[in-house]
Amino acid sequence: MRDVSRFRAVVFLLVLLLGSALPEGNAVIVTFEIDSQSSINFTTNPPSFTLDFSDFRKNSVTNAVNVSYTVSANDVTRLDGVLSGRLDDLFPDISFEADFGSYMKIGGNARLVEAQPGYVTVTAQNVGIANKVVDAGDGKLIEGQFDISYRAKALEDLVAGSHYRVLTLTFTEA
Repeated sequence: MRDVSRFRAVVFLLVLLLGSALPEGNAVIVTFEIDSQSSINFTTNPPSFTLDFSDFRKNSVTNAVNVSYTVSANDVTRLDGVLSGRLDDLFPDISFEADFGSYMKIGGNARLVEAQPGYVTVTAQNVGIANKVVDAGDGKLIEGQFDISYRAKALEDLVAGSHYRVLTLTFTEA
């Protein structure tokens, strides 16, 4: 709000100064405001994937699948847990894991980094996957691409079958 007030004061002074330099006549002082709306764009490709166990025994790990994401936002004030994930329901005897990969900064004055090193277990509650780091200024602008690697781990010996779940990733500004 201070920036808007400062902007109004500068515009007022400019109109006042320029008005005195104009030829004689009547001057009109106009005060105006410029707003920029908050915006988030968060996309992924591919929207679905399959993880396969090559072994049914306890502690077996599936193949890892990398999924690419693109994000741009202009009012990110939150630092921790900017990107979180949760499952709609837990898997029986299986741990679902995510590992935030490298972040390629395209623009902005902040970037994303992994919330915890290595794979984190994603549960039915929001789990922090990435945090924000301010590079310059207020750090509210984020624009970049990143990968998340997903895998599953058997907590017990597994019976044959397929399991379907929905993973919800949430990018939160505040």
